[in-house]
Amino acid sequence: MALQNSGQIALSEIEDEYGGSAPTALSEYYGDGNAPGSGEIQLGADFYGTQSFDPNAPGHTYTNTGSGSWSYNIPDGATNMRLEMVGGGGGGGCGATADGAGPGIPGNATNASLSGTGSWSANGGIRGNGGFSNGGMPGGSGGNSSGPGIAIQYSQSGGTGSGGWNGGGGNPGTINNGNRSNPPFSGQGHGGAAFRGGGGGGSGGYMDTGFDALPSGSGRSISGNIGTGGAGDCTIRDGCASGGSNGAVYITFT
Repeated sequence: MALQNSGQIALSEIEDEYGGSAPTALSEYYGDGNAPGSGEIQLGADFYGTQSFDPNAPGHTYTNTGSGSWSYNIPDGATNMRLEMVGGGGGGGCGATADGAGPGIPGNATNASLSGTGSWSANGGIRGNGGFSNGGMPGGSGGNSSGPGIAIQYSQSGGTGSGGWNGGGGNPGTINNGNRSNPPFSGQGHGGAAFRGGGGGGSGGYMDTGFDALPSGSGRSISGNIGTGGAGDCTIRDGCASGGSNGAVYITFT
């Protein structure tokens, strides 16, 4: 936890934050906080608002754009964490000359759980619908999210297909994260494109907790599963709608 920004700072507080053992000497803390590498150290000016944890140090971010189970050991000293996730995109649907062509498969949810805090889920995108001979069908809706302290969430429905054997497929839903993410999310959680007049698959849901306080202690970890994208429909003999892309997880600290 960062030291205070005003008032008196005790040498013992600096020791608690940066380590060391009594009898503590100021010379132990050259280069820590805003302290110089040599010369005079001033308790207030050199240590106000500082902390030992460096959020930009190697290993202090986590990115996973694969699929399946994942786990990350939270660095000791971290006090505030931001979790961003996206679910798997829904698969696109096919169109046909007869009503009721095949829909795609929904995407799977991405989830996370942290002891002492709670669990989160970014749901997968809904499947793209099959096309009709006399007109396109709307694509499935985007996913949604749930969990404690979610600051923002986005998703997008798949596009509408033109319908009929020669109709164009609906566009897939794409992730809209409001430019909040330092992306690993480009290409992740998108719905699949349709084929022959079907509807595009909906995007996976995107969620962002913002920076929230972590439970104190060491040996903390967060884990969950990354949702796979849903498969596109293949009822048309000369082609298939495309599947949705997998979800993703991104963790940062401050």
